[in-house]
Amino acid sequence: MPTCGFPITSISKIENILEKSKVNYVLVDRANNYNEEKKHVDPQVNNYNQMVKKSKNAIDVILRIHKVNEYLMENKDTKDIYEILNMVENVTIANEKNF
Repeated sequence: MPTCGFPITSISKIENILEKSKVNYVLVDRANNYNEEKKHVDPQVNNYNQMVKKSKNAIDVILRIHKVNEYLMENKDTKDIYEILNMVENVTIANEKNF
């Protein structure tokens, strides 16, 4: 079962986000032998898998952007950098007029 932790001061905020997003959760107390403190489970409505997929897709995009950025920074002194930048800019401008 996937788990995560939050500062105790953020629990209310996190619970509200999960409930609005229709994600089931169980709140446990790690200091008290992982006793269940609160539970929000609705087997009919649980968007957990959708939220995980959406998050994984977002992280994948961010990692790919970082990889491109790293490549550009590592190759900033090569003779082909202007050609590469022109290609990136042309694609970007074609998709976003306010680049």
